[in-house]
Amino acid sequence: QHLKSETLMIGDASYDLQMARRAGVSNCGVTWGSFSEADLRIEKPNFIVHDFRDLLDLTE
Repeated sequence: QHLKSETLMIGDASYDLQMARRAGVSNCGVTWGSFSEADLRIEKPNFIVHDFRDLLDLTE
């Protein structure tokens, strides 16, 4: 069984971050996708990363 406290939604669009918030899980915006960092920050993500390798730091 997956726990919400152990879940991290990763997305490059504001609606990805909105979905995670509505699901009650942590979220991380990635800046190499379709939305700008400014657009992602509007959604107040738990994390923002600029390089996919930085995602590894979030999973430890």
